Amino acid sequence: MADINDFNRTIIEEFRSHGGKVGGPFAGTPVLLLGTTGAKSGEQRTTPVVYLPDGERMIIFASKAGAPENPAWYHNIRANPTVTVEVGNDSFAANATVLDGEERDRLRTPGRAAPAVRRIRATDLARDPRDRAGACGLARSVANADEMLEGAAARAQQLAAPGLSPRPRRRVAVLACMDTRIDLFPMLGLQRGDAHIIRNAGGLATDDAIRSLSASQRLLGTDEVVVVMHDGCGLHGASEDEFAAALAGDGALPTWRLGAFDDVERALRQSLARLRSSR
Repeated sequence: MADINDFNRTIIEEFRSHGGKVGGPFAGTPVLLLGTTGAKSGEQRTTPVVYLPDGERMIIFASKAGAPENPAWYHNIRANPTVTVEVGNDSFAANATVLDGEERDRLRTPGRAAPAVRRIRATDLARDPRDRAGACGLARSVANADEMLEGAAARAQQLAAPGLSPRPRRRVAVLACMDTRIDLFPMLGLQRGDAHIIRNAGGLATDDAIRSLSASQRLLGTDEVVVVMHDGCGLHGASEDEFAAALAGDGALPTWRLGAFDDVERALRQSLARLRSSR
């Protein structure tokens, strides 16, 4: 075990000091560093792994150089699918899922062409339970932000909405929780251009929400406000003290408070009262 660890340590040091390139038996071979959490120890482990490009994915194999058992990193991934990947000078976090069946068989087909690698973000691992030394594939999906921006750029003219006024047609502003489950447009029967939408954690009447609502009314002609809060909110039952302590632990000392609450109805009434008293 010590010999294997020493070998891996040498490869890792060479990889990190040469921008992801290594020599010796791996010269010219695509190698990545896979970071896992020990299934039993809970300690962080880093393992150099050869990968095979597969379009937007990188395929790795849990073969342990032909040994009859799977490598330790495979068991770590099964126990904790959150991993880190280092490729070249890039490092990113990913989540692992097990693949099998036809997809796994396709990835292990000998002699298959290897498409070019692109930037990818989610992780997949493939292993056929029929083999003791299983095959695994590692992938990252396109970064969410990059994908969103590319999609927006392709529809720039449509999204610009040159025929719409910045003044809401229905003269209403909506203050709502940022919860991803709340789709305000079908909920309130809105179309683009109907209303100003202001969202924050909890849908609370914070100073910044009031700033936006004031601009909406005084500059852009709205005269009604709809407030949307809901059961199952992430702020419901949260601890102000624990949240502040976590921020302080990272060196952050904000002037604002989280706004956690125990009773959504009371929190709604308080926000409405603050809005009514605002000038």
